[in-house]
Amino acid sequence: MTGDDTPSPPDPGTSSRPAPQRYRRRYLTAGALAVVLAGAGAFAVVARGGGPQDQKAAANAEGTPMRYGACFTEPGHPGHDRSERTGPDTGPGITEVPCEQTHDGEVFGGLDIEPGPYPGEAEPAGIAPRACLDALASYAMDPWELPGGVTYEYSYPLEEDWRAGARSVVCLFRAAPGADPLRGSLRRTADAFDVDQLAYLGEAGELGTALNLAPAEYADEDLAGNKEWAADVARELEEMAELLGSRRWPSGVSPAARSLAEEVERAAGAWRELSRAEDAEAFDATWEEASGLLSTGASGVYPLRERLGLTTDRPQVNGGSITPPEAL
Repeated sequence: MTGDDTPSPPDPGTSSRPAPQRYRRRYLTAGALAVVLAGAGAFAVVARGGGPQDQKAAANAEGTPMRYGACFTEPGHPGHDRSERTGPDTGPGITEVPCEQTHDGEVFGGLDIEPGPYPGEAEPAGIAPRACLDALASYAMDPWELPGGVTYEYSYPLEEDWRAGARSVVCLFRAAPGADPLRGSLRRTADAFDVDQLAYLGEAGELGTALNLAPAEYADEDLAGNKEWAADVARELEEMAELLGSRRWPSGVSPAARSLAEEVERAAGAWRELSRAEDAEAFDATWEEASGLLSTGASGVYPLRERLGLTTDRPQVNGGSITPPEAL
């Protein structure tokens, strides 16, 4: 393939690129983590930067957790609007349906909590984000394939559910507020990809997870947390650059991999500098460059993905994608 055949980055759309902090907040909001219990009782809605709010949750027909890979409907939640979730104590039913039918959500992961006295909300709420992001990276291994209008959520038991025997964190895809219902499973696990695709997607997934674990507060409110986050992202970028530059790729893939490795190395340097910011002003001044080196500056991702046989359509954050704009 000649240089003239290299795919161009997709048109980002007519909307101008928001200011760096607003751009970052946009994808955190799109991926807001809500809590919905599969068992009966109350649930807490957790949006990053906000505290839990007790509301009423629906039970499925048996009052038991949904199985891995299950798709379900939630009658009584018209328009998928979370503001309409408060209802009678009994709540509307959550019904498992074949994924080929239209549905409101899909279970993509979860984990069991150790038995014993109720641990309070802090423990399960603390482990759920990382656990569900890790599950997301293995359930939908190429997040660029996820459609717009999808959010991800997690569930954990509140005290009354714990007394009733609930012990699980459950990870869910859900149609975003106002979006069309889902149709077809979003599951694309390792068996859907070849060994070279998996090598790339594995590192890209680690990077996406790190990006999605951004602190709820900006640097002027939590400088230490933001610097630690930037260091985590820098470390993932360094590991990705090492893979791209040193792995024995097929001959048609290797030049594109080496080219992207150079871009990722530059981005890693910027994120490493971000992690060393002396104050919030310095952090914000470096943020735009660090973010841009991935979201708009890593153009080498397109030819590499094309040569690997992966989609080259980057998710558009303004269209509702849950994929961070900097994800590769």
